[in-house]
Order: sequence, then C-alpha cells, then structure tokens
Amino acid sequence: MEKTKRDVQQCKDRGSYFDKKDIEWGFLSRQERYRVGILSRQERYRLGILSRQERYRVGILSRQERYRLGILSQQERLEWGSYLDKKDIEWGSYLNKKDIELGSYLDKKDIDWGSYIDKKDIEWGSYLDKKDIEWGSYLDKKDIE
Repeated sequence: MEKTKRDVQQCKDRGSYFDKKDIEWGFLSRQERYRVGILSRQERYRLGILSRQERYRVGILSRQERYRLGILSQQERLEWGSYLDKKDIEWGSYLNKKDIELGSYLDKKDIDWGSYIDKKDIEWGSYLDKKDIEWGSYLDKKDIE
C-alpha cells in the first residue's frame, strides 16, 4: 500500500519519526528534511546554512572567516592590512581549538569538492525562486534552534 501525503501529515501530527521509506520515496518537504537534518549540501548552501567547515571544504568562506582561520592569501593580507581595526586584529582570540584545527578534519575528497562545482553550481543564487529566498520565514523558533 502506497503512502499518501495525508499519511505523512498524520505521522507528522503524531510526532512520529520518518522511516527510511518516507525519506527514499521523497515524501518529505524541504522543511521536514531540514527538521530531521537530512538536507543535501546543495540545499543547505542555497539556504545559507552551511557550517563553517562545509564552507571551508567548498572554498566559499568569507574573507573575515578566512582571516579568523589564518588562511588569507598573501595578496589579501597585503590589501586588507590597512583596513584592520583593533577588533579585527584581536579576532584570533575568539578562535577555539576546533577552529584552528579545522584543516585536520578535511580529507582529500573534501578539499577537492570545489572541483565538482560547475558554472551552474557557482551561480546557484540565480536559480533561487521567491519560495527559496523566503524559506526562512517558514521556520519556527524550534527549527532555528
């Protein structure tokens, strides 16, 4: 017997967990996949909720984040030095051991992940429709926490 959207809604209403079939059959909405922590890396990228480690893996850390981790290129350090105020210079004090050792968690596949990104992936932003952009408005407090 095939499950219907109504069955999935009833499971959700009862607070029961989704089983593997629910996930494989594609019955879960993006919001439900977010709640159970199974959004793909691409979906998390589109929503702007990739972890720092994941952003590092695909080479999309902001300049500030790269500065905090001490991985700015020499050119960036030369250009950026004149813009540093006291707060910027002291950022290092906010780094914990995990941040400093981030590199040690990366394997070759992770480091090379950027090579799998094609032009479409890089320009993802242009593929976001209004629903994607406003998706944050559908998250309740529980989801955010």
